[in-house]
Amino acid sequence: LRQIDPQLSLHYWDWTQNPGNIAGANVGTDSPGTLNLFNGLMGYGGTSDSEIGEPWASAGFYKNLSINRDDPTYAPALPPQSVIRSVSAGAPNPPNTDSAVVASRDYPSMRNVLENIHDWAHGFVSMGNVHVSFRDPFVFLLHSNVDRLFAQWQAVPGQGGRLDPTQVYGTESGSLDESIAPWNGDPWMGAAPTGVSPVPTTLVPVSEQTQKTYKDPSIVTPALYDTILQPIDCVIVNAGNILDGIQGVSGSLKHPRLGGLGGNQTLVPIGNDPIIEVSGYKGNWFGRVCVLQVQFRTRSGRVYGPFGDMNFASTRIPFTHTAPSPSQAALAVYGSQVIVPMSGGPSSSIVTDLQVVFG
Repeated sequence: LRQIDPQLSLHYWDWTQNPGNIAGANVGTDSPGTLNLFNGLMGYGGTSDSEIGEPWASAGFYKNLSINRDDPTYAPALPPQSVIRSVSAGAPNPPNTDSAVVASRDYPSMRNVLENIHDWAHGFVSMGNVHVSFRDPFVFLLHSNVDRLFAQWQAVPGQGGRLDPTQVYGTESGSLDESIAPWNGDPWMGAAPTGVSPVPTTLVPVSEQTQKTYKDPSIVTPALYDTILQPIDCVIVNAGNILDGIQGVSGSLKHPRLGGLGGNQTLVPIGNDPIIEVSGYKGNWFGRVCVLQVQFRTRSGRVYGPFGDMNFASTRIPFTHTAPSPSQAALAVYGSQVIVPMSGGPSSSIVTDLQVVFG
């Protein structure tokens, strides 16, 4: 969204406010106003059960479809015949505060507090039981707020382990290492029910399938909600012949380190002049394709680097990551790494690919 318009952000329902009467909301004008998430957007918002109606009905989101999830011969990921909703009257009164989520000491504690509020929110805006609630588009605003609070918990200063896929979940186990359905191509999220016809192949196109676990960096990295990540104001770079490691810092929040601690370490104090461009070279170094060199350019035109002298590189291919608009800045760096043996010492990681999140 921010690549199209930097003033936009991920949508969510702040469940401390009545979704039909949100004060001080961004309503697309120069000054905030009162927002009703239902009228003209999410459809019906009354206190008794009713179909959600427009704009979803005429758009074919549900109702009178030739194949649907209510037909026993098709998969539950298909559109439904009906979507029913009701909304509680009055101001919301969650069983726990958002600050209780963010203040939780570890993931299991945070999850218990957050799930308690989540379950209450599903009652305040009733979308049916757990098996049918995801028929309702409003559920995505509710769950986006779950994601937002999880991201805020991850971004608490001094808690860098919450950004590390190997540490974030603490003592939790279970399905964290399993491939996530239905994006892995399994619309049934397991075995198809007995006697049910195979799902149409068009339901999950091969080009859209992906194999990821809950520990994948793209899952663990906090989403860019308007209440968390700030521009990088410091970069910790380790480099010698190549880029050994890199770590962004926003205020007191240290981002996950990419790569290792080899080479010489340099503290790059960006301050309030944010990074708008990251450039450098990739290439072959002793038979490994890696990031050879990196430098940073800020909004005022200052350049830091280059870091990495590229000695012994047999190929050099330039790369540049630039903020999509003048108002955006680097919020995070990510990429891939590989462990390599070090001469006269233990093995270490080097950076094999470098990407940048702007916002």
